[in-house]
Amino acid sequence: MKKSNLLLIIAFVVLFAITLLYLMPRGEREATYSLDKVNIKFDSAAITKIEIKRNESDKSVSLELVDSKWKITSPINYLADASSAQRIIDGAAKFKISSLISNNPGKQKQFQVDDSSGTQVTITEKGGKSTTMILGKTGATYSEIYVRMQKSMDVYLAEGFDSYSLNKNVKDWRDRTIYKTERDSIKVITISSVAKDEKKKTLTPEEFTMVKDSANWKIENDSVDMNNVNSLLGALSNFRCDDFVDSNITFSEILGSVKVKSNSPAGIEETALMFYPMENDSMKYYVRTSSLSQVFQVSKWTVQNLIKKRSDFLIEVKK
Repeated sequence: MKKSNLLLIIAFVVLFAITLLYLMPRGEREATYSLDKVNIKFDSAAITKIEIKRNESDKSVSLELVDSKWKITSPINYLADASSAQRIIDGAAKFKISSLISNNPGKQKQFQVDDSSGTQVTITEKGGKSTTMILGKTGATYSEIYVRMQKSMDVYLAEGFDSYSLNKNVKDWRDRTIYKTERDSIKVITISSVAKDEKKKTLTPEEFTMVKDSANWKIENDSVDMNNVNSLLGALSNFRCDDFVDSNITFSEILGSVKVKSNSPAGIEETALMFYPMENDSMKYYVRTSSLSQVFQVSKWTVQNLIKKRSDFLIEVKK
C-alpha cells in the first residue's frame, strides 16, 4: 500500500472519530471541564447520622452517633457494628468525584443510580448539614462507583464508597457481640452442663470452676492443660452470635451455662451465658446472658467450644 493511501485512511479514521464524538450527546462522554459545582467534601469527624435507603425494606437502615457510639435507630433500636459504621465514615473521608459520565436520564438504570435500583445515602454532619446521593454499581475498578446527586440528572464516577459496605441486610449492621472482655481480665470460669445418656435415658449434671491465681489456672488444686484453657479464653473474650432472635420463644431445658468473673475499671463483673437447644434444628442453639435482654443464635460447634467437661482440662486424664 502506498504511503499516500495509508495517510489518507488514517486521516479518514481520525475525522470519523472526531465527528462521532461531537455528534454524541454532551453528557454521554466523559467531561473534562471543572467539577467545582459537585466538589463534595465530608468532614468525617463531624458525621453524626447515616441513612441508607433501598427498595428492599430489609436493606434500609439509619445509624446515629449516640454518646460516642453508633446505634441503629431504624428500623430497630440496637447497637451498630462499629466496623461497618467506620467503613462508611472512612469512605466519606476519601469521597471524590472524578468525572461526568452521562446526563441522559435514560442511562441512570444502566449505572444503577435510578430511584428503583440505586442506593440512596444521606450523610448528616454536626450543625444539620445533609448530603444525599444515589450510589450505583461499581465502576471499571473496585475503587470506583457511579453516583448521582439527589434531584440531579448527572451521573458521575466517584471514589470512596463501595457497594459491599452499603448494601447489607439490617441484621448485618447490628453488633453481633454477646460477650466481650480482655482475656487477661478473666479470673474465674464456672461451667455447668447436663450430659444425656440416650440408652439409659438418664441426665448427668456436672459443674466445675476454674480459678486463675497470680500466674496459673487451676481446678481446685489440680493443674490444667493451658492449651485448652487458652482456647476457651479466646472464645469467651470475643463471643459473637451468628444471628439474632427477635421473636417470642419458649426455651426447652437448659443445655448448660458458663459464668465468667472478670476485672473491670468498675470492679469485679460477673456475667452468665446460658445455652438452650433449638428443637427444630439440632445444629443451632439459643443463647441468653444475664446482662442483655436480647436472645442470640449460635452454632452447635460454637457451643461445643464453650461447654466443656472437667476432664477436658485436667492434665492427668488427658488422652
